[in-house]
Amino acid sequence: MSQVRDDHARPSPLGGLWSCVVGGLLLAVLLLFLHPVLRFEDCPNYGGNGNASAYPHPLWDAFFPLLTITWISCVIVEQFLRVTWRHRHWSAGAVRALVAVTLSLSASFFVVGSLAVMCR
Repeated sequence: MSQVRDDHARPSPLGGLWSCVVGGLLLAVLLLFLHPVLRFEDCPNYGGNGNASAYPHPLWDAFFPLLTITWISCVIVEQFLRVTWRHRHWSAGAVRALVAVTLSLSASFFVVGSLAVMCR
């Protein structure tokens, strides 16, 4: 009796989620390194008027949102790559893509949005 060889590579468990997971971890490490203000009382302008930055350097007010937009773009582009869908049923791939895009959008919205208005 002959055996059937399965020459197809199994899909990676993180297929379609690499940029979401790796980019999210890199942004989290960057936030830990930057150590932004997380409480309104810790803002440099607390009790006064004007705008202040939640980051150690005000340049990060523009640069960090640009990094998150780049991360979201990478997540969306990864969902359209052919290798992401290889050996997957369309419904499992669609759910995976929806989870990756929704997770990256919501995480960036809540984290970047809250930091953007923290000391304003």
